[in-house]
Amino acid sequence: MAKTFKQMTDEAMAEVPGITPQEAYARQQADPNALLINVLDLPGRRALGEPLGSVPIPGNMLPFRADHDIPERHRDERLQDRSRPIMIVCGGGPLSAIAAKTLKEMGFSDLSYVEGGTRGWQEAGLPLQQPRDE
Repeated sequence: MAKTFKQMTDEAMAEVPGITPQEAYARQQADPNALLINVLDLPGRRALGEPLGSVPIPGNMLPFRADHDIPERHRDERLQDRSRPIMIVCGGGPLSAIAAKTLKEMGFSDLSYVEGGTRGWQEAGLPLQQPRDE
């Protein structure tokens, strides 16, 4: 049975905890091992800005970069520890929830998505950085 984007988002949000931008920022500051992944593509990050300390891994590449069974040269070394605390951010929240659910399905255990995404980060007055290439 086909699913809508909303159905996929609702499922993801039910399976992976959401955190506020303030909680994500505080976690970043308290835990140097916590990883904030921005799943927006470069044009999206340029349009919205990029949360300070986030690393860009576009959503379409995230499962590939996190796969431990592909050749090492294609993996992202930051995603080799499946117990590492990972927070995912996008523009508004839904895509980050879907990305976090995907990582959960791949065996990652400490996941959350940032509610409100980069827009919520901006509205909270949290610091941004200049977007950079992947």
